Amino acid sequence: MENSLQEAGVLKKIQSSLELGSVQSIKSAMEAGLGVSILPKLTVEKELAYGMMKVVTVNDLKRTRDLLMVREPQRFRKQVVRDFVAFVRGS
Repeated sequence: MENSLQEAGVLKKIQSSLELGSVQSIKSAMEAGLGVSILPKLTVEKELAYGMMKVVTVNDLKRTRDLLMVREPQRFRKQVVRDFVAFVRGS
């Protein structure tokens, strides 16, 4: 995120920042009026629905996210798991 903000010219305008260890602690800090944050929409759906937070549209900020597929190691994998892995890999 820092690189994206740097490229957009926003980072140099930030006078102070705070790093917190969990989404819940970030939401609590925001609810206490300590600033703004960029969070996945899924993590704030309840707060948005109850009007506790508001979406601010950010233009010209391109961001991608790397995702990993993880699974529990198993001796015998079920066909449905093999099918899903193949689907995700695009094969």
